Amino acid sequence: VLLGLLNAAGVAVGEGFRFGAGGAGTEDTLRAGLETVVVPTVLASGERVSSSAIRRMAAAGESNRWREALGHPFLLGGVVAHGDGRGRRIGHATLNLPFDGDQLYPAAGVYASCTETEEGRFPSVTDLGTRPTFYERGVFSDETHVIGPCPDLYGQKVWVWLGRYLRPERRFSSAEELSRQIGADADAAAAIFASGEYDGAVPERAGNVPR
Repeated sequence: VLLGLLNAAGVAVGEGFRFGAGGAGTEDTLRAGLETVVVPTVLASGERVSSSAIRRMAAAGESNRWREALGHPFLLGGVVAHGDGRGRRIGHATLNLPFDGDQLYPAAGVYASCTETEEGRFPSVTDLGTRPTFYERGVFSDETHVIGPCPDLYGQKVWVWLGRYLRPERRFSSAEELSRQIGADADAAAAIFASGEYDGAVPERAGNVPR
């Protein structure tokens, strides 16, 4: 595949990389036909950084650990779609990003976040979950409330950098109670943004958001 289909000139692998049936292939196997670079193991808090380790951190909502392992906050992106308008009706309009079955999502819950658009970066708070206050069996959604003035972003491409995990998603007794909690979450997220926590942690530009 590498030589015939992809016409690869070289390959980079991690230390201890194995491939093929029963893991019979090694870096030496690759070197027989390709220039091969072995990338040293990277540790974060004493644990080997790997895709499986990052998936475990994401599933557990361990935002501090995944940020250390990735070298930046967790990134979600997409084109803003129209939702059901509930957020706007309770005073906290949200950007709705379509669910992507191929995307790895962190644990459901509320996260402080930083939303990047063509106009700049804005403090925000993001809810990942099924909106249990309004739906008994809701579908998983990705909603972000941008704090403060924000341009109309419907149909626009955005990146959402997930910062600290703030709290688990839960059912509220009323829309008014939920609105008050979103206000408190927004205050916490704004304070995190103002503290400079994202400065230097988020790459200069995320690049083009895939459709």
